[in-house]
Amino acid sequence: MLLNNASGMPQVALARSGCQEALPHLECTGPSFDPIWTELRKMSIAHREADLQWQGDLATQAFELSTFLLGSWISEIPLAPKTFDQVLKQRQLPSSLAGLCFYGLVTAMFLRAQVFAERGSFEDALGSLEDALALLGARWHLDFIREASSWPFGALDLRANRDQLRRWLNSSQWVAGCSAVATRSDLATAAPLFRSSPFTGLQEPAAALVVPTEAGWRRGAGHMNRWQASRLLGLVVFGVHSTLVLEPATMLKAALRFWQVQVRIFMRDCPRGNDAWAHHCTLQCHALGECAPSSQGSAQLFVDLVHMFEEAIHERSSYYKVGDYLEVISQMHQIDPELRRSELYVCTAPLMCSLLRAVVEKPLLAYLGMQLHVHVDRQIDQLWLMHFQAMVRDVQSNVWAVHNFAMREQIRYATNVELEVVRPRALYALGTGYSKYGRPQRSPKRSREVLFFRSSYFRLSLFVKVLEAQLQACDFPLPLRLVKASEDFVTFGEMRRFRAAVLFPWDPTLMAFYELYRLNTVLLLPRSGWIFKVQFFTGWIWSQPLGALEFAHLAAARGVESPPYPWWRPEASDPETVLYWYAFSDCQRLPHLLRFGSFSELFLQLLDTDRLRRARRKMQRHNRRALAVGLRWYRDAVLWLLEEKAAEKSQASLTLAFSRLAASRGLSEPTVQGQNVTFMVSEGTLLGAVRDQDIIPYTADLDIFVPREGWERAMLINEERFRRWNAVGQTVHSGNWKLQDVVMIRNISFPEIYVEARYGPNWRVPDHQARELAEKYPTLEEAKARCVGGMCCGGDLQKGEDLGGSKNWRLAWG
Repeated sequence: MLLNNASGMPQVALARSGCQEALPHLECTGPSFDPIWTELRKMSIAHREADLQWQGDLATQAFELSTFLLGSWISEIPLAPKTFDQVLKQRQLPSSLAGLCFYGLVTAMFLRAQVFAERGSFEDALGSLEDALALLGARWHLDFIREASSWPFGALDLRANRDQLRRWLNSSQWVAGCSAVATRSDLATAAPLFRSSPFTGLQEPAAALVVPTEAGWRRGAGHMNRWQASRLLGLVVFGVHSTLVLEPATMLKAALRFWQVQVRIFMRDCPRGNDAWAHHCTLQCHALGECAPSSQGSAQLFVDLVHMFEEAIHERSSYYKVGDYLEVISQMHQIDPELRRSELYVCTAPLMCSLLRAVVEKPLLAYLGMQLHVHVDRQIDQLWLMHFQAMVRDVQSNVWAVHNFAMREQIRYATNVELEVVRPRALYALGTGYSKYGRPQRSPKRSREVLFFRSSYFRLSLFVKVLEAQLQACDFPLPLRLVKASEDFVTFGEMRRFRAAVLFPWDPTLMAFYELYRLNTVLLLPRSGWIFKVQFFTGWIWSQPLGALEFAHLAAARGVESPPYPWWRPEASDPETVLYWYAFSDCQRLPHLLRFGSFSELFLQLLDTDRLRRARRKMQRHNRRALAVGLRWYRDAVLWLLEEKAAEKSQASLTLAFSRLAASRGLSEPTVQGQNVTFMVSEGTLLGAVRDQDIIPYTADLDIFVPREGWERAMLINEERFRRWNAVGQTVHSGNWKLQDVVMIRNISFPEIYVEARYGPNWRVPDHQARELAEKYPTLEEAKARCVGGMCCGGDLQKGEDLGGSKNWRLAWG
């Protein structure tokens, strides 16, 4: 839809002043309205500016004026919402209101409620607030008070005080006061004060403070050979959501620019009669040039698999037929030799990652941007989470990342697993506008047109009608393109040419947001209070209860200090919870975004050419820096997964394992390495480091060898700690050991060769019963029973035999 109300280009100054004026039937000005409404509006504005503290006898005046107005219009109030709804929809003229000020009625109810509460009439106060909210309709669809008028109290203010008053009336303080027959004056003094909602001001809440996570594998990636000779790499990307699939595909091609990268994509087909997903087909055609997806062979099998997923979500009787899924993936590999030859798999859906890992042993790069799983059966669902947790811990063959902090925090809430965040760069959005190095080519000439990007909020609310009325009233000089639904597809090439884009996010993890940001299109987003109301209408995919899946033991252990529950129904949501999680969204976190809290603020920012130009330049600089970081991550991840020499991987695993155990014993790794002391792990410690990238859970010590010439230096590092260890009966052994004799072959380290020679061909399978001595390894429970306060003791340790299996001379740090 094209809203072009600019027949000519009027003076911007005139447009500015005109677009700052509210509509008369919302502001209640002009000959149709009694001046008493203006008096109430000015009084209420002054009251809000005074932080709802009455000045002089303003409380009495406000109460009397509000009571008079409500009494005068009492017979019209029941029909007022319907009439006002028809006026906003432009089905009736504003004159049909016949002088009734709808937002004035809401304000009068709010002011009366405050006075009632301060006089101790709490039931009357609560009833007045609830009546005002009911007046605004289902999901407050008539509430554009703060967005389209200067009336100061909207639905969020009403709700904040209603909920606060409800909690207090249900509290022990209220019950105790009533039982003590306290006076209304006493109770009014103890009652909570009225307040404005913290989410309706111009001061935007700060983004959530987060600590970037660096995966353990990256601590070892710096030791790898950065590049090999030019080579051919075949990789396959699996997923359901089109842009989530295209993101890693295009980033990998740009990151591995010195290689010949062949990418195959398995994702949703052009839907079978599902118009809601039609834009995915258009996007696939635009970004990849694949306008006729294959319907044969492995591609069709994958499409069938996606439809099986969808059926399982909606039909409980079809709940996750895992055996059938695995058979489909196995068939895909049997009939597709190119799929079998591919060296690297990329998955973007957690369920798909689990299935791929169960069928094949190829390196797997997981890039997540959607909920972990669908919650259908609480007991069976725990198995999916356990497999996900196990895959994340296997850093030898899997690399995991999530594309935003909101998703990372939700996954951590559900599983206690913290993934690395790699923000989307949306290179696919540039199409032919970027070079093979991932650098954008020259920016196109910008038009004067403003894009209102599609949002379900447009369809579910009265926003579009109010916008049209505002534009007609102020003669806005810029043409607007309002995209209402996905079938009105806007190509990325068109998006790059808009003067600016207005986005009402219907989810905190939108890929559309990253696309617009990557195109250096200036983005304007609503302030937090409006964001909550958008969510109240549309709901979020991110928070839908269908994805409310978490480890049972974590749910049982949470206390009052835990974060708010991250899944909810939109109609039952509250601003505090919604905006707590929204603070983790990149819609709130990324720099150089412009925000608006009203139509007039939006219009004035769109007309400010200098401000838009500055924001665009800053976005360009930020995108260049961020792209370099993203490309480096993808390059490091692939080199780590495909490294032909296992030495560097194993060394990183050894270092990580050493760090974990040493930290638990009060000793940091740099204590040894920082003193240039050569050391090597061996025996059970080496087994766990190579196989599990961690300490074997039933071990009792750390096996480290130090050459004799470095022994004295090692003792001097922390002599007091060595004495303390010896004092509790743990022995320190050293031998005439040389590093090269054990694991150095032609100057290349091969710890796996040593481990297999030491523990046999089945060393990758943990087995606490396998031992060459007469007695067996203890179980984990038995091992824990021997350890008190973190110190392990017992006959085996005194004999110089650790519980992990080493029995030779060694330096044992318990």
